[in-house]
Amino acid sequence: MPEYLRRAMSGRDNIVRTAYAQDESALKALWRAVFGDDPADIDHFFETYFSPELTAVIDEDKTPVSAAYILPVGRLVRPGRTPVDCAMIYAVATQPACRGRGYGEAVTGAAGNLAVKRGFPAVVLKPADDGLFDFYGQRSDFREFFDVYEYRYRPSALPAPTLTAAPATPEAYRALRRHFLDGTVYIDMDERGLAYQQYLCAASGGGLYALSDGGRDAGCAIVEPDGPAVHVKELLLDSDRRPKDAVSALAAHFPAAEYAVRTTSPCAVTPPTGKKRFGMLLANADLENGAAHNMKWYGPAFD
Repeated sequence: MPEYLRRAMSGRDNIVRTAYAQDESALKALWRAVFGDDPADIDHFFETYFSPELTAVIDEDKTPVSAAYILPVGRLVRPGRTPVDCAMIYAVATQPACRGRGYGEAVTGAAGNLAVKRGFPAVVLKPADDGLFDFYGQRSDFREFFDVYEYRYRPSALPAPTLTAAPATPEAYRALRRHFLDGTVYIDMDERGLAYQQYLCAASGGGLYALSDGGRDAGCAIVEPDGPAVHVKELLLDSDRRPKDAVSALAAHFPAAEYAVRTTSPCAVTPPTGKKRFGMLLANADLENGAAHNMKWYGPAFD
């Protein structure tokens, strides 16, 4: 047995169980208490992704008070290697009154272990903030793996549009992602995942977009307006394109006071705001060694 798998199967899951179908209403109540989402959005997640055997929970008084969800999201692709199935650990939640007891750490670790046992060689996690990167790096087998470059633009800094932007279906968007991420290490998110990301963005008028230049594919973007700002949660481009050229095309659809952009590489003409750590991978020496010299792209994180 590989050492990473031995470690992944030796966590604190003695106090964690997999969910039962009858837990669904309690888990929805837990989600609402922690994240405050609209009931319709919670229902949509459960209709899209909830699988009791892929959900780790901790009980108090026979009721789930902490949970983490395993989402099959596609494959981890590495140049020259065989793609492997990939699962995302998502929506780790603990009732506010039950925090400080190690439940979040326990369900996250157990969910990672369970994903490995269920046949996912790649298990990924998007921590909510830098503090959680440090926490998981010290207290779990998750390791920093995925990076992102960030740009911020005011409308006055944008050039005249040279590209055009149009809505894309999840199927079309997936094909564009594969093209523009060729040669990198990336999560090839399946169409269910992209449709779910599209649903999340659509609530504020955003969605999946294809970028073109005179009919030629030039890039793709995931767009989510948020008050006076627009968040471009993924921007993938031809290597000779500048992020601001893409934002100019998107601005025609989404007027805003500011545009915040996540993309795969720095632009030589316009330095990014910064390179930041974005996601983690459950320790797996084979996957890590096979990705040592490439840009590593997480992409949609449903955040």
